[in-house]
Amino acid sequence: LRRAKTIEDLATAEEVTIWHVNESDRHFRYIWAPELHQINGTWYVMCTASRSANNVWDIRPHILGCIKGDGDPMNPDNWEMIGQVQRVPGDSAFTIFSLDMNYFESDGKHYVTWAEKPNNISNIYIATIDPEAPWQLTSEAVMLSTPQYTWERKGGTIINEGSATFKKDGKIYISFSAAAVDE
Repeated sequence: LRRAKTIEDLATAEEVTIWHVNESDRHFRYIWAPELHQINGTWYVMCTASRSANNVWDIRPHILGCIKGDGDPMNPDNWEMIGQVQRVPGDSAFTIFSLDMNYFESDGKHYVTWAEKPNNISNIYIATIDPEAPWQLTSEAVMLSTPQYTWERKGGTIINEGSATFKKDGKIYISFSAAAVDE
């Protein structure tokens, strides 16, 4: 984690390791797509982690919380791996390859979006969360998008993933990556 007053200053800003995969016996080396969010005044990092030591495809959304000490995100001692994001009972979210979790709030409701790959097709899903326990979904997953256009089905991979949320003029926009995952 780095902090700076300007984008340019990030290049020389102090870097702090807030968590390392070697600290866990339940989260393994395939860690990617971290996003830092402040939810109800607490800092969280949503990331993807493998649940198996040697299986890149056994990945699920996980969450780290700055939940100890004084809550200073630059103090590594304040961070703790909370674990895998949990679905509501009876839902099928996170039962297969899933990644790239994103968070946003709108009109007092808190949401996460992520990519999940049933039937070898990666779709974008959305659900609500409890802002006091953002690792817990409070609704069933709803599919927002599935690759249906030619530009989303390029090169043998069929994906929608990497969602990012933007708000402008009272509207919510969710962008995503699609098609090939290569050069």
